[in-house]
Amino acid sequence: MNQTNVMMQLIKTIGLLNANIATLQLKKDDRSSIYSGKSKLSRTSRRSKQLSASSSLSLERRAEMAAKAAGLEAELKFHDMESQIKTASLKKQDDEVKKLLMEKELAATQAELQVENKLEEELNGEFKFLNEEAFPADNCSLDH
Repeated sequence: MNQTNVMMQLIKTIGLLNANIATLQLKKDDRSSIYSGKSKLSRTSRRSKQLSASSSLSLERRAEMAAKAAGLEAELKFHDMESQIKTASLKKQDDEVKKLLMEKELAATQAELQVENKLEEELNGEFKFLNEEAFPADNCSLDH
């Protein structure tokens, strides 16, 4: 997965999480309006209202837990993506180092080969020169 795709996926995930958190906060605000009304209610009506309020508190806690779970889920996704990026980056660096070491070894071997070829050419040239001095052309036979 390349880094651009990962970043696009992260941005998309963040957008979805922000939308979910906003929705949960709106639901929480709607439930809190239960407490704002002050009126004289009968005993059963108050009990009903208390049960409804405790139910709302339970829903509020669930909404908070759901928001927390969504946040943790996003952190896990980011962590996984970050580790994938780091792993890919480290692997790429390792591959580049290996390539450089191979290129260095190749350059050293080629330099050694050039030195040996040059040395061989020089030695062959010296032997040729020595052979010409040691065995000069037979000029005597031409005179006779």
